[in-house]
Amino acid sequence: MVPTLLGFQGRALVIDPDVFAIDDVYELLSRDMRGKAILCRERVLQGRRLYSSAVMLLDCSKLTHWQWEREIDDIFRGRLKMGPWLHLLDESPERIGLFEEEWNHFDTLTEKTKLLHNTEIPTQPWKTGLPLVYHEYAPRGPVWLKALKRVARRIVSAIGDRTVRYQTHPDPRQEQLFFALLRECVEQGSITTRFLRKAIRKNYLRKDAIDLLAKGKS
Repeated sequence: MVPTLLGFQGRALVIDPDVFAIDDVYELLSRDMRGKAILCRERVLQGRRLYSSAVMLLDCSKLTHWQWEREIDDIFRGRLKMGPWLHLLDESPERIGLFEEEWNHFDTLTEKTKLLHNTEIPTQPWKTGLPLVYHEYAPRGPVWLKALKRVARRIVSAIGDRTVRYQTHPDPRQEQLFFALLRECVEQGSITTRFLRKAIRKNYLRKDAIDLLAKGKS
């Protein structure tokens, strides 16, 4: 969508909503792309080389074949598989360049981290304690995985615990970082407490979020 919105001109930095900036992204935005259409991070899943589209630097002029509406329609009609599309496997590898993992750091916070990506859904720090909901809409995942999730829920229900919940993030510093950033947004007026309370009622935000914000002020 982004290259289309920009008229297939210039550069764009695309970042998922569960990615948080630790450093100035201008360093990445102004990087020499060496003729590549896309810069992103590589990852390996089950022995396969994939690309993460959660953080991408795009040269929009080289992506005129990206037709968002058509591709989304193809996905929901089953003509295009979401997995390969999401991991850029339909792109020629020669058109993709790699940047350092710190620009898309998967649940890892170090002195080198530039962009923190809380990619592990069960431990996203703003959802701790809330019911963990698995969506089974097509085309998300293979049929066997959907069936496995249904069986798992039946087993959990049978033993009496009917609610699987988001867990505490194993790195408390990442939780602290999220609430420090959220507190800054509230103090600067870009997010209101009323907005947060509404998010809490809808289970978008953990129940103790307001208390954690207040605790951080002391």
